[in-house]
Amino acid sequence: MQRLYGKYEPIPEDVQKTINELYESFGDKNKEEEERKIAYEVASDNSLINQDVLFAGATSINDAYMIRNTHSVHDYQTGKTIRSLKLRDFKDDVTEKEVKDFIVANPNEIEVVMKDIQPGDIDKRKNFEVTKPTLYRIKSGKHAGMCFAVGKKDGQNAIFLDIANTPFEKLTSGWQESNFDPFEFAYKLVNTYPELTEDQSAAIVHVYWLTSNGWAIEYKDPMAVPYCMLDKKEQVKDGDNVVIARGYKKELAKHKSVNQEICKDICRIARAQIEKRVNKDKEQDLGRNQ
Repeated sequence: MQRLYGKYEPIPEDVQKTINELYESFGDKNKEEEERKIAYEVASDNSLINQDVLFAGATSINDAYMIRNTHSVHDYQTGKTIRSLKLRDFKDDVTEKEVKDFIVANPNEIEVVMKDIQPGDIDKRKNFEVTKPTLYRIKSGKHAGMCFAVGKKDGQNAIFLDIANTPFEKLTSGWQESNFDPFEFAYKLVNTYPELTEDQSAAIVHVYWLTSNGWAIEYKDPMAVPYCMLDKKEQVKDGDNVVIARGYKKELAKHKSVNQEICKDICRIARAQIEKRVNKDKEQDLGRNQ
């Protein structure tokens, strides 16, 4: 069920075996089998989504990641919120070189976002090492808004793109593509199974992620577990995808035709929805820790 440029291919047998063992060990096996059945059905739907809708939806997915990540780690003693990072390869050699050249030529156009960062979520499939615990942002030029950290890759000096704090329009094309997929799946899911609750849909969203990211199990990623075993803060991220998809479905139903401006408006509405959800979660977390 791994999506490769619109084609679905079986994941490796050893990975599928591990997934099956996880689902057999936790929760209601019949329920989880039904979730996987629905996930496969929706993932196999090859119908096309309007490109303006897809682009706006992917932007909303990335917005949700950014909003959640700025509130994912909170120190209630100091009142400080620490950004969560996702440091990744650029997936684009041309852009990576452009950014490196810009940094060297324009050191005054680079600002510090946060010092003393923790390595955070570094791609476990790459030999990455953060050597300077600082998160930077480009202030001007073509890549203004892009966040990065400095380190080593395979022993060589390198920069890593922080996909958790970089706006969608500033991501490389490869990472933009990674946001198309979760929106497309969630949007088709809420249209095909509108009767499901947010939690039920979120569980299926996670099933899809798990079965289409076999590497997560291979590298023992903390998210490589059934939905029922996820931390609540991770479950709500799957729920965000569902809320965004439902919002697009609701707003698009108000229009006979679709264009970029309509999609931009819906994108703004989706962002407001996620900000409201995050603020509500923050208030609840604060209440539990007082």
